[in-house]
Amino acid sequence: MPLPLVWLGAAVTAAYTGNKIAKSLSRDEGNIAVFPGERSMLPVVPLNGAILCCGIYNVLIHTGIWWEGKIVELAGTGLIRAVSVERFLADRSGNTTYIACNASAQAIADEQWALRAIDRLFTYSPYDVINNNCHRFVAQCMLTAPPPVTRFGQLNRLLSSHHCGQTYWHPADIREFDI
Repeated sequence: MPLPLVWLGAAVTAAYTGNKIAKSLSRDEGNIAVFPGERSMLPVVPLNGAILCCGIYNVLIHTGIWWEGKIVELAGTGLIRAVSVERFLADRSGNTTYIACNASAQAIADEQWALRAIDRLFTYSPYDVINNNCHRFVAQCMLTAPPPVTRFGQLNRLLSSHHCGQTYWHPADIREFDI
């Protein structure tokens, strides 16, 4: 019985360490100025086509695209769906949704990104944590022919190149959208 617990502990430690290394690389590349939850930032109201994220047990990050008070995401089941903020956060750590912003605290958003996401609603895309995850879905909505995206840092590289600057992850002000 103790051996599986040791393996679990080693896996969690490895994931945590990998997360720290990935953050360091993204910061070194100059793509991300402030990671989600890293420091106190002013809340920003989402715009249609904004990129939102939330933490998954302080190890991973899940992303989606904002549209009319919902977040379009690629679920772990492979279903592309529009969910409430409450559902987006369900079964994950934390209770905050973050929004990608520029240095002026303006949401990085493009309505075309949202329209591409909406066009894929209720379709199935076989989920794979490496080859077809939520970050790749968001990248596919941003660009019609995106480079391969696996990690949150790679998605931030696309965001940075889109708005020619570092990304600042602010808490999303979604109070007016709560139902």
